[in-house]
Amino acid sequence: MGKGQGPIAEKLIRNAQKAGTWVCLQNCHLATSWLPTLEQIWEDMDVHNTALTFRLWLTSYPVENFPPTLLQYGVKMTNEPPTGLKQNLLRSYNSEPMNNEQFYTGCPDKYKAFTKLLYGLCFFHAVVQERRKFGPMGWNIPYGFNETDFQISVKQLQMFINEFAEIPFETVAYLTAECNYGGRVTDEWDRRVIGTLLEDYFNENVVKDVTYKFSDTSAAFAIPTKFEHRDIVKHIEKNIPNDPSTEVYGLHMNAGIFKDLTMSKILLKCLTMTLGTADDETPERAQESLVEIVRGIEKRLPELFDLEVLAVKYPTDYHESLNTVLMQELEKFNALLEEIRTTCHLLERLTWFGEWATSGTPETFWLPGFFFTQTFLTGILQNHARRCGIPIDELTFDHTILEDAEEESSMMGVKISGLLLEGAKWNAEKKLLDEQEAKILIDPMPRINLQPILRENLKLGTRYKCPTYRTMDRRGELSTAGHSSNFILPILLPTDRKSSHWIKRSVALVCQTND
Repeated sequence: MGKGQGPIAEKLIRNAQKAGTWVCLQNCHLATSWLPTLEQIWEDMDVHNTALTFRLWLTSYPVENFPPTLLQYGVKMTNEPPTGLKQNLLRSYNSEPMNNEQFYTGCPDKYKAFTKLLYGLCFFHAVVQERRKFGPMGWNIPYGFNETDFQISVKQLQMFINEFAEIPFETVAYLTAECNYGGRVTDEWDRRVIGTLLEDYFNENVVKDVTYKFSDTSAAFAIPTKFEHRDIVKHIEKNIPNDPSTEVYGLHMNAGIFKDLTMSKILLKCLTMTLGTADDETPERAQESLVEIVRGIEKRLPELFDLEVLAVKYPTDYHESLNTVLMQELEKFNALLEEIRTTCHLLERLTWFGEWATSGTPETFWLPGFFFTQTFLTGILQNHARRCGIPIDELTFDHTILEDAEEESSMMGVKISGLLLEGAKWNAEKKLLDEQEAKILIDPMPRINLQPILRENLKLGTRYKCPTYRTMDRRGELSTAGHSSNFILPILLPTDRKSSHWIKRSVALVCQTND
């Protein structure tokens, strides 16, 4: 189905009604504007105008505006990927085209290399699907990777192996990560993850190194030594564990705790929705309790900021853009105070901006407190650009983690605080990123210095380019630049490991937790 296919489909259905044949309409989610017409066609069917042998089959992705009557009266079947690494691998080998002997033996001159790389792509396909269970630790956005992505990838692999004397690893990897699977990926940081993951499963070592393993956690994840289809299926059934470590997916073991906590919260939320109030609590008493809570919160909130007085104290100044940032933030907080009286986090933000308004520009800026963080960051760059006579679009930030008081006092730039590290911890002794402690999911970061610098002078070195988000959900509306509205900026963090390690760990900085 798609544009212009509605009238054609309607004609096929009318003819099949009379003839008693079957009709299958594929991809109905691409023709949602025509679905009300289909619903009317179905409602007009009866024993007088429809043969008893007539059947109508519909295929569709889940969509919100699918006609409920068709769902209610139709027989529904779902096709979902199996749960677990082992079951995903078995499904791939027992489905087209992997179970087709002509395809599996389709590279006779490079049979061993082809079958090894096929195993690598199967493993990659299973991993990208299993990472969805870990929420934003797996993918910022839960993409619908499916068998079509895998099938086109392995067919392209066969084609390129047969056409070239040397295996074009770079070409096949680009098509797989950026086009076949990456075509679904809309988040820039997720695109970085998928490319990094594929590097482990599709490289020259997979073909040449007989001891190569996809994960160091177990010998079970080594490349099989026998390459016949039935031998690899036996290897999967015998060696791949049903519940492997999260390390197999590139994640820290704490990611499993995060997944379990998330599932538990969802379950408890569903259970509480089914429960009513206590037997001895009347609706009137429940209302009184709510009013008492609201009044208690209202008493703790401060008065509105006097913007007229503050405008005199912090006038619009060409050489001080942060005055404008402060006034914009206070205007938004006043609007919020008038509209809603809510959480303690709001109180912390109001208190911090109140101190800025009364005591002057702070030495350290609390990043989680800003409504418009991008305005604050632009203000810093704008101040530097005007001070030095440099176009602002030629500037970016370099970053230094601050732990030494003497170092802080001599350092140019703006200091920020309040960020939390997810997926790793900060080793204060080594001044490097390090693995998390068991069962500790979030680690506070020290203050960070943001130093405006010319883009051409910024040196990444061995540092990890860490995305910073407003919340742990990470997901948001996509901007025209390909970033989520939840995204703030990348911060470069020192590390003694390859950046790919932290990319697979989905390490990120966040401004607040979900608690």
